[in-house]
Amino acid sequence: MISFDKASELYLSTLATEGKSPRYIDWLKTRLRYFDNFLTRTYGGNFKLQDLTVEDGRSYLRELMERGTRYEDHPMHKAQKGKLKIQYIHGLGRAVRSFSTWAYEEGYLDENVMRRLKLPQLPKTLPEPLTEEEIQRVLTISLDQTHERLRNFSIMMLFFDTGVCLDELVNLKLSRVDFTIGEMTIIGKGNKERKVPIGLQAKKALLDYVTIERPEPANPQDEDRVYLNSEGFPITHESVEKLFQRVKHKAEVAKLHPHACRHTFGRSFGRLVTAS
Repeated sequence: MISFDKASELYLSTLATEGKSPRYIDWLKTRLRYFDNFLTRTYGGNFKLQDLTVEDGRSYLRELMERGTRYEDHPMHKAQKGKLKIQYIHGLGRAVRSFSTWAYEEGYLDENVMRRLKLPQLPKTLPEPLTEEEIQRVLTISLDQTHERLRNFSIMMLFFDTGVCLDELVNLKLSRVDFTIGEMTIIGKGNKERKVPIGLQAKKALLDYVTIERPEPANPQDEDRVYLNSEGFPITHESVEKLFQRVKHKAEVAKLHPHACRHTFGRSFGRLVTAS
């Protein structure tokens, strides 16, 4: 017999040894902790993994659907009134099912108890692309910032011009950028490489940042990372997301988000408006 908490620790350790990204492991860790909290509230502190049933998963999702408060037990946000987003609940359920599959395959469970757990259906909606006027405002605000302005402008330009995702931009390497022909090599999901062309304006913005504003790397192993913070450490997913939040409010573009930039790129075939 093993506790749910201990089993989830083993699961996350297994994923780490398999080379899963730290961000994905962190994502699962947070969501499994929420489910563990639910089990503790329901059964007390002596709940064993082997006692887990699909009904526990269903009760958990039902509670989430009926909950009227967001950010409960969140370390960085105060609780707010309002329903949880279906996409968020769907993600919590996926984490529980993924863990259940691992526990069954490793022999901790006699059956994959969450295999029959049905997740709430996601709405079939696509992010609304930004208009040319909104792109203009975003780029102008990015360049008007006094702190790391060339870096922030370059980041926004690359998102709009190339359609890269957040993870690809954060991990972009200098050695994989060919400024002569205007192309960069991206490592995507499954370590698959692809060549991505860079437009003239985005290339100029990137070159300006690299040659004028980019600080010396704090550690030798980060020498090849394109985007660094002011202290010379690689930027993180969180720092880029905070940048988007700042620009979104100042530019008054509520739908600004890395994924919205990708969708804007897809709809406009890479055409963008440059900031004056």
